[in-house]
Amino acid sequence: FIYLGILFVIALVDWHIQMIYDRFHIMILILAVLDFILYPEMGIATKLTGMGIISVPMLVLALAIPGAFGGGDIKLMSVSGLLIGGASMICAMCIGIITGGAYVTLMLVRKRLNKTDQFAFGPFLAFGLATAIFWEIRWQCGICSLGRYRQKMICVWNCADQVWTDKGWYDSINAENLYISKNNHRSRQLSWEL
Repeated sequence: FIYLGILFVIALVDWHIQMIYDRFHIMILILAVLDFILYPEMGIATKLTGMGIISVPMLVLALAIPGAFGGGDIKLMSVSGLLIGGASMICAMCIGIITGGAYVTLMLVRKRLNKTDQFAFGPFLAFGLATAIFWEIRWQCGICSLGRYRQKMICVWNCADQVWTDKGWYDSINAENLYISKNNHRSRQLSWEL
């Protein structure tokens, strides 16, 4: 939640003054280091990949096309990648580009921006990063649920030929519907085609 709060403040500041202060990058860097110390499961390789997978191409574009991206945007994506990893960074950048592109298209159609005008891209990157985090949490929960379901299926499949339910013994090889005892007092129906 601290990271989401920082992203919100970055979006507001960048929207108004088109600048992302280094103090925000340092805060995210501290969060990334703490995250690595407390939860080392992601691994340093994934974090370093996340750090460079978006920020390096952004830096190359900014050097090749002056004004393509601001330094604050590049640093934001770099330290955020160190915090959330590579896959989430790709998702975040895609969302940032789509929402930023939609905004620019709307402003060009309404003639509020010219083709040469610059706009704050940080709010769209912040929105993409926040959305990617929620997407990742939801995706991981879905995979965990699927994993538990698959584990139960494998357990049932590898059990003896007979399964005990509150209705009696069922042949697990030939049955289309299996009643699996849960906590030895309730039953739940599990169906599949053999």
